[in-house]
This record gives sequence, structure tokens and C-alpha cells, in this order.
Amino acid sequence: MFPYKNIKLLIIFLTSFFTLSNIVLAIPGIPHAFYGTATINGQSAPDGTLIEARINGVQMSNTTTIDGKYGYPVGSFYVDDSQNDKTGKVIYFFADDVDMEESIFFSTGEVTRLDLFSGEFLEIPLNKKWNLISIPLKLVDNKPETVFKDIKDEIASVWKYDNGKWYLWTSDENGTLTEIEPGWGYWLLAKENTTLKVPINLNPIFTPPTRTLQPGWNLIGYYGINEQTETDTCGFDYKYGNYVYCALNSLIDTQQGFPRWSSLYTYFNCGNNNAGWKGLYACVGKKWSNNKMFAGKGYWIEMDVQDTYAPVTNCVWNSNLECTGVLMP
Repeated sequence: MFPYKNIKLLIIFLTSFFTLSNIVLAIPGIPHAFYGTATINGQSAPDGTLIEARINGVQMSNTTTIDGKYGYPVGSFYVDDSQNDKTGKVIYFFADDVDMEESIFFSTGEVTRLDLFSGEFLEIPLNKKWNLISIPLKLVDNKPETVFKDIKDEIASVWKYDNGKWYLWTSDENGTLTEIEPGWGYWLLAKENTTLKVPINLNPIFTPPTRTLQPGWNLIGYYGINEQTETDTCGFDYKYGNYVYCALNSLIDTQQGFPRWSSLYTYFNCGNNNAGWKGLYACVGKKWSNNKMFAGKGYWIEMDVQDTYAPVTNCVWNSNLECTGVLMP
């Protein structure tokens, strides 16, 4: 028979154990803090925009924006863990009750920069190794560490070429490349297949972008978001683009009808070692060609003279789409 004394000791032990467990569970856990920018439809969130963090539809914390930012000073906006039961739960973020489509797992004691954005994104497919890309519009925050923050672990380097000089950015050391601008092309070395999501900025306050191209080779990108959906060499559906002779209209001698460039190339990387160069023509025979440029892709262009590259809305030629005096294949 089990001794009465032992039973009494067991009861005391179990009582003490559960009491201690409850005490430990009752100790408040360390919060998870958040801060960053808030952008709504391409524009900085107005002062006083309500930012909420929710778990399972229940508000856990809230704050308001100032100068398009929330959570400043850092540590002022956090999700509490008073019952020590938040670890691993998913936190969702809202701005004035609009789902910002950002979520993150609660992690005890973490401090996370999380830039919130609502609106349309341009998706740029990236395959392992080299990709030639561009950004079609001005960004609210164009620092490389912001543009590539969601895929920084999948990127080895980003390069820009300007007037004979190269500029570099890496996620570890930053570098000489400090801005990602429309109208420029960028070489991006990816460690893995991934997708770059770029917010399409519709802020009407920004002036249209332009850049000066030098004689010789220039690395450029496509301007704007004209809807011209088409499947590219790799089978990806690009939503925004235009014909070469329209996209580069600012680089055509409108008096003579001659392009001021002699060569235009893009680089495709479809993955599985399927990569290479593709030449694009403004004219085929004596007609303007159906070759297109696309938002998100980059291009090498060889200029005959210095000229200003700018977004265009004018694409008017004669009714027969003839390339007067231009000799092309």
C-alpha cells in the first residue's frame, strides 16, 4: 500500500508545481515593436492615419502617422505579450481600416522595420544569376535598401552604369549606388529565383523623370505604365510596355525621322541556363517594327549623339508607319 505520508508529499509537490507554473505564465512577455513608413495609393499616409496591429481580427495595438511614418520614436508602437501567449501568432496591419496586406509572426523582443503600402505593385521576375531590370516610375523611397528589402537575402549585388562609371549596392555593405531611379537600367545578380515587387507610385506632385544619355553605350529602363500586355521571351506576362519607336520617341530626330541610336539590346534570363541577348528594332524593312519595351526590363542603347531621354505621350508617324530613310533589316 502507498504510504499516506508519500501521498501527502505528492500532493504538496503537485500543488507547488502548478502554482509555480501559473506564476511563470503570468510573467509578462517582452513585446514585439514595429516602425516604418506608411504609403496609401502611392502617396505618404496623411498625418493622423490610424495604424492597427491585429491578431485573429482583434486589435492588439494602434498608433497614428506623422510625416508618413508610424512607430516613432522606435519602441512607441508594439504588440504586447502580457499573457506570454503571442509567440508564433500572425500579426496583420491596417491603415484606417484598410488591409495593408502585410503580416508577420510575433517574435518576443524583436524590433522590426515594416514599411506599409497599399496600392498596385509591379512584379519583376528574377531568376538565379544575372537579370537586367528597371523601375518605370519615381518611388516614394528610392533607397536600394528600401526597394530590395523584401528580397535582400536573395540578392548578391546591384550595378548601375553611367557615363563610363559603375556604381554598386549590396545588402551587406551598401556601396556607391544610393538611388534606384526610373529611366535607368540595373544589373541584378540573384542568388535564387524570386520576384521583386515594386509599388507603382501615382503621386501627382512628382515631376516627370528625364536623364541625359551620352554618346556610346547607356544602360536604360522603360518609362511609365502604358498598358500593353504581352508575353516576353521567357513566357512572363508583362503588363506595361510600348513599341520601341514610341517608347524612344524622345530620341528620334523629328525633323529627319532618324533614330539617334544605332543599337538596342535587352538581356533575358528564363532560368535553367536559358539566358541571352535579344536585339530590338525600331524598324524592320521600311516599316516601324512590332518590337516592344517593357516596364521592369533593362536595356543597353548605343547613342550616336548626346540626347535627353524622357517619357513620351506622342507617337505620331505617317499613316503607313514608314521609316523614312532608315536602313534596317
